[in-house]
Amino acid sequence: MNHDDGAVPGEDGLAGRFLAWTSGRLVEAGTRHDREAVPGEAIPLLEEDLRDWTGGWMDPELEGLLATWRLPLRGLLGYLRQVRRALPSVDDAAVFLQRPERFGLGHHPTLEDAVRSARLWLEAREGAVAGPSPFPRWAIAGEVYAVEGLLGRGDGSDVYLARRDRRVTERVVLKVLRAPRDADLLAREASVLQALSASQVQGHEHFSTRLPQWVASGSLAREDGSRAPVHITRWQSGFVHTLEDVRAQHPRGAEPSAVLWLWKRSLELLGFIHHNGYVHGAVLPCHLLVHARDHGVRLVGWSCAVRSRPRPGHGAEALPATSEGYCDYYPRAVWEGDAPPEASLDLTMTARCMLYAAGGEPARGTVPGTVPEPLAALLRRYSNPRASGRTDDAWVLLREVEAVGRAVQGPPRYHPFAMPGW
Repeated sequence: MNHDDGAVPGEDGLAGRFLAWTSGRLVEAGTRHDREAVPGEAIPLLEEDLRDWTGGWMDPELEGLLATWRLPLRGLLGYLRQVRRALPSVDDAAVFLQRPERFGLGHHPTLEDAVRSARLWLEAREGAVAGPSPFPRWAIAGEVYAVEGLLGRGDGSDVYLARRDRRVTERVVLKVLRAPRDADLLAREASVLQALSASQVQGHEHFSTRLPQWVASGSLAREDGSRAPVHITRWQSGFVHTLEDVRAQHPRGAEPSAVLWLWKRSLELLGFIHHNGYVHGAVLPCHLLVHARDHGVRLVGWSCAVRSRPRPGHGAEALPATSEGYCDYYPRAVWEGDAPPEASLDLTMTARCMLYAAGGEPARGTVPGTVPEPLAALLRRYSNPRASGRTDDAWVLLREVEAVGRAVQGPPRYHPFAMPGW
């Protein structure tokens, strides 16, 4: 690579070779420009020059994330250009720094995920960058995990993305209990997931990948000397949006084609769960994770799952907890204490989630007029637990949804689904 002979070694805080974001190659300290990426132009490589290149203004959220994760611009631009192929032209970089939403990365947490991933990529290419790693290390169940960021906050737990801190690593999800009184719920979640992972019900090879895959349970030392129970599951890439993110991106409702595949994927999974003798009990928008490109759905939030078929010598289990912030998704009978956990509960809650994704109001059971009537009628019927003509079998309902899909969309075909990052 051609570079400026008058560059000052070590400028930009770099004492050794560093990554040229334009090419992905390591270059000598002091190399200020890439003169080969665009013939006749000098493309800046160093932090100060890159900031000048953008005109001195950067998207505020992006600038804050770069500071939080202590990531130099070369790391983010290099990752986006070399790994994600999001910046095919070097001129795209200046536009991205000011308007990341034009590249599908203007929506939190997608933008933070890109910055976090870029930090890890740059560390792997250059070694330690920009001082100490921003990732805290937590010792849990005999392993050390580097915490990469907060994924979400539940009613009683905080959920983090982390990686095993050793040479042969893997990414995991850490669910850290915030409320000690809910320890039994976290233990219940681990028990149910382990039972489902050992299932031999038809389709278990596929459906087990759509459930959180249990790794270990342990505890984390708190500052006050107590210990917080922790549940560890494997991270599955691509499932980065919840159904709430879908509604935020499509405030007037997702296209009917998207509502159909979201509902079908959810019912496929629920059929497997129910045939194993469990009811999820908390099918909520925050618990449905969506893979926009592959049209996949995963179900998380298993702390309220119960057996739908009592074990010998045991009575029917009651729903152990509810989420008051999502009261519109539960049938009224749940709040009146007259709704034993059965498969029909999951089907009602799922239908209300799909109604929400379609732009409707779960509290009132209303569906926008833009939704084709056969689909709207099915959503209304299964959102109402007292409606006639309902089935309690998820796989039977799946066939009903498939029939409606053929009626309103014709033969099944792939419809791209627009979500940030895809």
